[in-house]
Amino acid sequence: MSDIEKKNKESIRLGKKPVWEMSYKELLISIPKRLIALPAKLIGLKGLVLTVATVLFLKVDRFPPWAWFATVGFVLFDRDFLEFLKDIRK
Repeated sequence: MSDIEKKNKESIRLGKKPVWEMSYKELLISIPKRLIALPAKLIGLKGLVLTVATVLFLKVDRFPPWAWFATVGFVLFDRDFLEFLKDIRK
């Protein structure tokens, strides 16, 4: 694999092209779309799960901090967080 292919594989992408290959017009279109999509994701089921976990953590003494941390990690990072937890156990 060449250096360019590695750089493209590891790069930040806002669509099909890496950010540094986009024109200003493309960036001005794609960044607001991302900003609109982020709250839409938080309104869904994951947002509800995070809200319930936070309320239980703050109001109920029997909800442990590690369970809240696990919920926050899973809501924010999905499967990557589970892989992180597996790495910690090793």
